[in-house]
Amino acid sequence: FSTREIADASSRILVSAMMILAGGIAVLGICLYCFIRRQVRPIQKMKECTEQIRAGNLDVTIPVQSRDELGSLAECFNRMTEHLRCSTISIDDLNAVFLAAPIGMMLISENRTIAKANGVCGDMIGRRPEDLEGKPYWVGLGCGQLNQCETAAEPVGDCRSCRIRTM
Repeated sequence: FSTREIADASSRILVSAMMILAGGIAVLGICLYCFIRRQVRPIQKMKECTEQIRAGNLDVTIPVQSRDELGSLAECFNRMTEHLRCSTISIDDLNAVFLAAPIGMMLISENRTIAKANGVCGDMIGRRPEDLEGKPYWVGLGCGQLNQCETAAEPVGDCRSCRIRTM
């Protein structure tokens, strides 16, 4: 064999080896892409479900497709959503009981204003419950001095004689 033939053969072998290496890298890249996409998909689904829950949809569940950490996270997420759904139903039920109560009731906010009043409370004071919302709490005490109470910084008159008890 001449030096030229040996150089040509070496060159072909080198080119073939580089093409095999490039093909292997391409196949590895495709496999890595598929693996990462498969791992990221459940996380994207959880993010989408979280956004739906934030929007108020508590009927969202994530399908548990594996027994690894992501599957465990999906199970925990579904249990958390179920607990939220139960809590929300309880709050809705409590609100219905509040509004339908046969006695006058007010819900007072932290800034001492009426957050909500039921119909019986409104009837006792002679106001619609919606009109009481946002007013100082002593307006709802029904002391007979409503006009003065609405603008006062503190209760006006003897609010202990009101028809509505405070607790």
